[in-house]
Amino acid sequence: TARLVAKLVGVSGADRALLLDLHAGQIQGFFDVPVDEMSAMSLTASYFAQKRLPDAVVVSPDLGNTKRARNFAEIVDAPLAIIEKRRAGNRDRTEVLNLIGSVDGRQAIIVDDEIDTAGSITQAAEVVLEAGATEVYASAIHPVLSGPAVQRLQDCAIREVVVTNSIAVPQEKRIPKLTILSVASLLG
Repeated sequence: TARLVAKLVGVSGADRALLLDLHAGQIQGFFDVPVDEMSAMSLTASYFAQKRLPDAVVVSPDLGNTKRARNFAEIVDAPLAIIEKRRAGNRDRTEVLNLIGSVDGRQAIIVDDEIDTAGSITQAAEVVLEAGATEVYASAIHPVLSGPAVQRLQDCAIREVVVTNSIAVPQEKRIPKLTILSVASLLG
C-alpha cells in the first residue's frame, strides 16, 4: 500500500514530499520524488518533559521501536525499558517474552509511532503494571484508532494517551484520557 501511495504522489505531479514519522524508514525509498521526513516526537516528548513526572521510565512496546523510545527517553531524561515479544503464528497476536529494564515503582511512558487497534499499547500497559509500574501513560504520533481501539483505551489502566493531530480524530473518538497535540508549528 505504501508503495502504491508513493507512486500516486509522484504521478499526480508532486515534485517533493514532506512526510511525518514514517512507520518504516524504507518507505522513503518507494517515492520517485525527493522526500523529507520530519518527526513529531519532539512535541510529544516535550509534553512529557514539562509534566515532570518524578520517577518516569520510557518503555518501548517492542524491540523494533527501541531507537524511537531511546531518543524520547533522552528528551525526558528518563531510563529506558523494552518489552520483548514475538508474533504468534501468522496472526496479529503477540506473546510477551521479557521486560528488559526496571519499571518497578515508576511512572511508565509507553512510546510508539502509532496506535491502530490499541492492542500492543494496552498489552504493554498490562506488562508494566504487572512489573510494578505505579502509573502508565502512552504516547504515539499517529492516532489511527481503528476497530476496537477507542474502547480498549477507555477500558485500560493507561492514565493519559498523548497523540498528535497527524490524523484527524473524530469527535466520537475523543475520550477524556486522550490529549491531542498539534503538529502545525512543526510543519509551519
